[in-house]
Order: sequence, then C-alpha cells, then structure tokens
Amino acid sequence: MLSLSLGDFMSYKKRGSITLSVILFILFSISVLAAGIYSLSYFVQNAKADALISECDALDNALLSYGIAHKIVIPTSTEFISEPDGGEHLHFKTSYSYPTDLKELGTVRNEHGWFSQEIDLSKFTYKVTVNSDLSQTYTLGVEMPNGSIYTSKRSGK
Repeated sequence: MLSLSLGDFMSYKKRGSITLSVILFILFSISVLAAGIYSLSYFVQNAKADALISECDALDNALLSYGIAHKIVIPTSTEFISEPDGGEHLHFKTSYSYPTDLKELGTVRNEHGWFSQEIDLSKFTYKVTVNSDLSQTYTLGVEMPNGSIYTSKRSGK
C-alpha cells in the first residue's frame, strides 16, 4: 500500500527526484480516468440509440393504429359470391392506408421511458409505397448515433 505523508512529499521535493512508485501511481490514475471517460461516452451513446429505437417503435405503433382506423378496399379483390339460397354477398380484401406525411399523425408521445415525451418527427425518414394491387406499405427509419440506419419492425409489411 502506498502511503505518503507531507514529510515524505517534502523530502522528495528537497531531493529533486520523483520515485518510480509516484510515477506509476500517476500513470495508473490517468489510465483509470481515461477508461472511465471512454466507458461513460459509450454508455451515453447506447442510451441515445435506445431512446431513438423506442421512439421509432412508438411511431410504428401509431402508424399501425392509423392504418387500422383507415382501411381501404383493394378493388381487384372485389367479387360477388353466390349463396345456396340464391342470394349474393360482396367479398373483398382490405388493406391499411397510411398517411403521406408523419405530421398527419398529430402529436405522438413516447410512453415507454421514465418520462412521457413528445417525439420530434423531423429525425425520422418515412416513405409510403403503393403496390400494384393498391395496397400500401411504408418504410420508417432513423439514423443512429453511430451513423447506421435503424428501420422499424413493421416497415415493408
């Protein structure tokens, strides 16, 4: 155990030399400090990435709710089906309809964290694609702190 008293420090100063143990202690302290700073920056970057993923998932859920509330009929799937008693009924397939812009969703709040907060929609990339059968899919993504692009779970479905 390294223990220095004021008298020891003064004797080092008088002699004009620093011992090897003091140099090692300083180097060890600097390396621990550097490791702590690196770990903290890594932790902060991961926390930012987790927050962006959580916001993207909240937007994904908002788009699903919007799509359920705004279904469209696929015109190519419409057909009349005859029943045995001579009647007919209309059979058709539906698909979700998505907004052309995220601002049409209104205010979206992220309720998954410690605090409820309004999501800034300008961070996200969003595009709606109309397929050949007139059904719609969307692509929702966000740029992560490390430069990669996170695409939501329901994108393209």
